[in-house]
Amino acid sequence: MKPNALHPRKGGAAPSHFVVELDVISGVYEKATTRLIKADTAEEAERIALSEECHGVLGESAEWTENGVMDLYGEFYYAVRRTVLVPPEHAKVLREYLR
Repeated sequence: MKPNALHPRKGGAAPSHFVVELDVISGVYEKATTRLIKADTAEEAERIALSEECHGVLGESAEWTENGVMDLYGEFYYAVRRTVLVPPEHAKVLREYLR
């Protein structure tokens, strides 16, 4: 993975994999989605998962809130349900099933 604003490289430590479960809310409808994210920290994994779920552009039609992301001028809301560090020996198997 190349370093960028969402994936900064710190030191020489290899990033870890995290399973991030998100709640997706649209009006009275709610669903959950699960992502496998490669990141340096759980907080970074959550930011990446939330931003990748967005349909709009953060800072324009989507914005960060205290607990997640409000997308498409409030049509969708995304929040982290939970984040789990994946043991390195499990990451390869999970990559086959989660993207």
